[in-house]
Amino acid sequence: MVFGTKREAVQSLDARVTGIESGIREDVTTRTQLLQAVGTAGSDLGLRIDDLRRAQDETTRELTDVRRDIAELLTLIERQRADTPECRADSPEPAQAGGAGPRGGAGGGGESDESSGGGQGGHSDDGHLDDHSDLLAQAAGLAEARLVCHRDTWAFVVERAAHGEHFRMPVDISHTRNGTVEVELSGRTLLAVVDALWEVTQTPGTAPATHHLAAQTYNRIHGALAPSCATAGGDVVRIVIDDRQPPDPDGPGGPGGPGGATG
Repeated sequence: MVFGTKREAVQSLDARVTGIESGIREDVTTRTQLLQAVGTAGSDLGLRIDDLRRAQDETTRELTDVRRDIAELLTLIERQRADTPECRADSPEPAQAGGAGPRGGAGGGGESDESSGGGQGGHSDDGHLDDHSDLLAQAAGLAEARLVCHRDTWAFVVERAAHGEHFRMPVDISHTRNGTVEVELSGRTLLAVVDALWEVTQTPGTAPATHHLAAQTYNRIHGALAPSCATAGGDVVRIVIDDRQPPDPDGPGGPGGPGGATG
């Protein structure tokens, strides 16, 4: 009787051990399958991430190409607009260019080099790279600047700077009836403009007219950004490219002339 009871107890214990072993094997199998599934999912996720990165790089390249195409299109529009009879009828007679460019070549009439913003923006090839580097640093430190010039001059600036890494076509461009434009430039875009104009003036064989136009614009930017011209109270830097003489104070409409302001 005792022997039979022991046998039953052993059989019961064997059954329980067998059940536990079976449960452990099933649990191990389940965990292995889960690990395999996680590994496969991880590999798929890695591949998808790589695909997304490649797609992002391609999109970035396409956006860069689109920006350049837009810049070229806007340049073409500006040039065509300047050639229309209506715009030419509103345009004033061109003033005599003055000042000297970063490589010299003073023009006749207008303001002197220093008063026109030429200052020390560089009048020769030697010894002025530091000045140019300082001007780039000043432009990079600006939040925004305002450029006032004839629309043909603005079209020239866009043609030269549009392919630069940092150029972004401004959206705030105001046209006036006398043919001038007022353009809101970011510091980054002004940086691209400065660098592009400098490259024009330093390129051998540049046509004299092209050189003078680039140099004059460069010098005006240099003059406006000079420490002595720093604005107070956070005013936006204003760059004006226009050598027309102001009205005679003693002439008609001037403070001292007929119809002028009186004390």
